[in-house]
Amino acid sequence: MRSIAASIGILLLGTAASAGEAPSVPFPDGFRDWHHVKTTVILPGHPMHAFVGGIDHTYANAPAMQGYASGIFPDGSILVYDTIDAHEADHAIDEGKRKVLGVMVKDSKRY
Repeated sequence: MRSIAASIGILLLGTAASAGEAPSVPFPDGFRDWHHVKTTVILPGHPMHAFVGGIDHTYANAPAMQGYASGIFPDGSILVYDTIDAHEADHAIDEGKRKVLGVMVKDSKRY
C-alpha cells in the first residue's frame, strides 16, 4: 500500500522548493472543525522527537476522507498536522505551545 504522503502529494511547512520558487499554500481556516483522523504522542527517544515531538493531531477535509476510504486521494484533499508541545505533570499530559503546523495538499496541476 502506498503511503498517504506519496498518494496525496507534498508536505508543506510554509515553503517548498518547486522550480526555484516556493508555491503558495493557503492556510486552511477552520481545520479543527474537519474530521479528526488521529492523535499521536511522540515521546523522547523517537527519531523525530526533536522536530515534531509532542502531541500531533491530524485533521482531514472531506476529499481527504474519501482518499482514506478508497486509497486514492483526489485533488483538493488537504491534511493538516498540528503539533503541540506536550507537558507531563501529575500523571497527565497536557498541551503547550504549537510547534509545527504542517499542511499537505493534493493538487496534481501545481505540485
